[in-house]
Amino acid sequence: MTVDDLQSYPIAQLSHQILARVKTHYKTDLHHPDKILNASTVNRKAYAVSSWFEYLMAVYQYPKNPAKIFTPLKTSKQSSTESLTKLEYVKLLHYQKDIYTTTLSDQSLNTIKQLRDYLMLSMMCMSLRRNEVAKLTRESLNHTTPHISVYQK
Repeated sequence: MTVDDLQSYPIAQLSHQILARVKTHYKTDLHHPDKILNASTVNRKAYAVSSWFEYLMAVYQYPKNPAKIFTPLKTSKQSSTESLTKLEYVKLLHYQKDIYTTTLSDQSLNTIKQLRDYLMLSMMCMSLRRNEVAKLTRESLNHTTPHISVYQK
């Protein structure tokens, strides 16, 4: 559809089609069909459609956001993401220190310590998941400038 075609489409009908499409992403509990297991994902999909219509409203003067009919699902306020604990960070730092002190010269050791410290602080600041940290490779690190390339969910 072009924007002109979309503007001639009834907003009420479009709202119901958007709502029906978002509901196709629901994953429910077998024993409790009313319980939606992926509320955050469904909300994100609805917000994406809503922001697209906000863009159409701002740029093409589309009259109304038909995705506003969606009521966000309740989500847990507590993250279920497992991140490294303080003890795990300390153990990693000690392990790396032992490895680098036995294998490298003093000048290169200082550079690697700085990069290691940057890496650890970055992992803490970005709240990387264990799986994301485990997938870091040498190619993820840029040694000329302290830079890390990482895929985060």
